[in-house]
Amino acid sequence: NQEEIYDEFSLLLGRKAAQQSNMQHGLPVLLHTRTLFMHLHTRTLFMHLHTRTLFMHLHTRTLFMHLHTRTLFMHLHTRTLFMHLHTRTLFMHLHTRTLFMHLHTRTLFMHLHTRTLFMHLHTRTLFMLIHACSLTVVNPSLFMFSQLRSHELLVIVIYCSWLLTSLRHSLAHIFFLVL
Repeated sequence: NQEEIYDEFSLLLGRKAAQQSNMQHGLPVLLHTRTLFMHLHTRTLFMHLHTRTLFMHLHTRTLFMHLHTRTLFMHLHTRTLFMHLHTRTLFMHLHTRTLFMHLHTRTLFMHLHTRTLFMHLHTRTLFMLIHACSLTVVNPSLFMFSQLRSHELLVIVIYCSWLLTSLRHSLAHIFFLVL
């Protein structure tokens, strides 16, 4: 035991001191030596406790640094995740916009195709009317307005007036495009 070693060492020192001087001085030297070793032992004990506390502080600091680093990485990961989600949403918006543009372009071409189709039909009807009129000029007995019923005559008049209006609008569009 450490205390027994200290006691034996103190006794040895005390005996040696008693042998060198009188027996009256041996006991105070022994007590002083024992007190000195107790002070040294107490000082060593406090140093051990202080070192242990210091290591606990360093360990706690390291632990908090690890937790802080982990929290920082979690924040960065969350930020990256939101950036990925934002980028994905952005691409979805762009894709939807492109899709609507494609649909709009397709609808536009369908409108243009329908308009062209109607223009072809109008042109065909117009040529049929011109052809009918030329036949009437060549041989009036083949096509006579007097032989038409009243509702057929009305349809021809309405169609011709509508055709002239359409042609006028088309010519106005062409005129503005040229300008």
